[in-house]
Amino acid sequence: MKKQIAAIIFVLLSSLAYAKPKIENINVVHIKADNVIYNKQSNSYFAQGKCEVYTDKYSLKSDKAYFEKNRSLVTLDGNILFKNKNGDWIRGSKAVFNVSEYKGFINNAVMFIKSAHLYIKARKVIIDSKDRYYINNAMATGCKCDKYLLNSKKYHPKWSIKTKHIYIVKDDYMLAYPATFKIRQIPAFFSPLMYRNLNKKRKSGFLFPSFGHSSKDGFKYAQPFFWAIDKSKDITITPFLYSNSGYGTYLDSRFYLTKNSKGEWFVTLYKEKQPYGTSKSKKLRMTIKAKGATNLEQYGIFKYDLDLVSRKNDFRVINKDNMDISSKRYTKSTAFYFVQKNEYSLGINTYFYQDLVSKNNQNTLQNLPEINFNVTNKKLWHNLTLDLQNILKNNYREKGTKGISNYTSILISYPFKISHFSILPKIGIYNTYANWKDTLTSQHKSKNILLHSYSVKVKTILNGYYFYEGNSNLLGLKHTITPYIEYQYIPKKDWSGLPDFILSYKNRNAIVTALENRVIAKFIDKDGIKYREIFYNKLSQEYDFYKEDSQDSHFGKLYEETRISPFEFLSFSSKAHFSTKKFEFSDMDNSINITTKYTGASLGYLLKKDENYKITDKNMKLNIYAYPIKNLYLYAYLEKNIHNHYYPQKRFGFMYTEDCWGLGIDAYRNQTPKENENGIYTRRSDTGFWITITFKGLGKIKTQNKQWMKQ
Repeated sequence: MKKQIAAIIFVLLSSLAYAKPKIENINVVHIKADNVIYNKQSNSYFAQGKCEVYTDKYSLKSDKAYFEKNRSLVTLDGNILFKNKNGDWIRGSKAVFNVSEYKGFINNAVMFIKSAHLYIKARKVIIDSKDRYYINNAMATGCKCDKYLLNSKKYHPKWSIKTKHIYIVKDDYMLAYPATFKIRQIPAFFSPLMYRNLNKKRKSGFLFPSFGHSSKDGFKYAQPFFWAIDKSKDITITPFLYSNSGYGTYLDSRFYLTKNSKGEWFVTLYKEKQPYGTSKSKKLRMTIKAKGATNLEQYGIFKYDLDLVSRKNDFRVINKDNMDISSKRYTKSTAFYFVQKNEYSLGINTYFYQDLVSKNNQNTLQNLPEINFNVTNKKLWHNLTLDLQNILKNNYREKGTKGISNYTSILISYPFKISHFSILPKIGIYNTYANWKDTLTSQHKSKNILLHSYSVKVKTILNGYYFYEGNSNLLGLKHTITPYIEYQYIPKKDWSGLPDFILSYKNRNAIVTALENRVIAKFIDKDGIKYREIFYNKLSQEYDFYKEDSQDSHFGKLYEETRISPFEFLSFSSKAHFSTKKFEFSDMDNSINITTKYTGASLGYLLKKDENYKITDKNMKLNIYAYPIKNLYLYAYLEKNIHNHYYPQKRFGFMYTEDCWGLGIDAYRNQTPKENENGIYTRRSDTGFWITITFKGLGKIKTQNKQWMKQ
């Protein structure tokens, strides 16, 4: 074995002849090799065998190295490997590098840019400075392969970019021009200029476009542009085009003004090409969705949530048999201020609604504003507790009944225990006041209603513990049984003659009984001890002495809630009300979920009936996904409205990925509204798809944002 020889050479990059150098301008160069020969006459070093020339910022490895100290020049030959601190590297056969000026070149090179995961192959890579590289007649790809790195002329990566010039500014950007995109050896796309951001920080620039097609809108194309205004604000501007129905622009603005103030605005402008295939003129419509919050710390919190549309009839989902069933009846915009100090709180809320079914908004009731004052869990004496709420509302609309309403509730409670039983008695006083005007008759009226309530709740908790020994991962079970009984009384009051915006209290004289069962399992695995709820059930029954519901007996609907999860991959949940007189369910919401490493499925069933037990909604939702092979993801989603005999949504798709590329398709068939010449709405199917293409190292062609798709 050859004896290892190491030499350390100090090279001063700044001139020592005229000025004393600063410490930061001194660069220390190290040389390591199996053999190092020093030539005193030429002041140079020749190294051979596992050569390495390095500083604290980069390293150069080769079979041979020749270092001219006077010129600060290193010539390397054979198996060149250049590395910097960022993880970028360049391989080649021969290199010349000036350690003083950080300039040089590497022949027959393959370069790797870590931040972009890009490989660049060229006959020569020119290093102009520590931050800049020039490359001519190059090929770039995100595919990693040994044959490509070994300069095999027969092998071609799965995708590549052939370009004449590449200019790289490290940790900033890469510019290639002109550029031809290839699939294997086949040219697929040409661009006079290709830009790639190498900065991990947010930076302005074009994002990858989105492509799709639908039977309603035709070919769909969107080209987003990201504008990084500063560190705390940005805007994504997305012009989009639907070949059949129109074009528009979507704006997504995000801001983070301070650590306590942030928000996001969505604005869409859409110009119809020819609405709904009719001879009507083009129309411009706009939607605004916005959310924001400001934390004023001890002075409270301010939030807003806006949902506004300019032409509301275009945004509802239509059911020709019953519009109210499937329509989104209102949009809701809110502004909210809340401040709290100990048990006291004050809230000021403003609600603005847009009616999407009516032709105008004149009859729509608004709350402008609503003021809430609350005292919560105020201790008066020992366990004696006060809860107080006062709500003052300004109920406004252009046509119809409008006015002021005020609600006050006072609850006094005194919880205590007797043996194993917790007892909670409550006494309540409620006052409702209204002062209103009918805009049609110009009549003013007012009314005040005062009532009281009583309730007492008795509750206990029983626990059982079961421990297991052996090889099982199950260590034990905890079974909790919680029965309770509650009596509630609210006297009868005459609420007739009051306007529709009054919050009334339903009279009650009822006993409510409930029983809860919960089982929690304790497991141990490689990550330690875990707990999981494997069973929960609640049964609740009411006995009403008033028997107000003519459809039922004194016994009200039986409420049932269940959650079962015997294994981590399996869960079932159910909520339902069951009439013991009609012997049928009035509503039901069930779901079952199965999840494994390679597949998963969920099935949901929803049933709703009105007070006369007529079905108002009945649907099923099925969602399935699977990984049949490592690189392939499949999914399908189906929603069926059983009551109205149609499928609101059908979706399926796949995503196939390999080491440096991926391809996916999301196909769908939805039910959308259609308006004819007479203004009548009917349902129609909209069938289409979106394409997702991923190129590792370049980016992803995908649907950038869901908002503009909904136009």
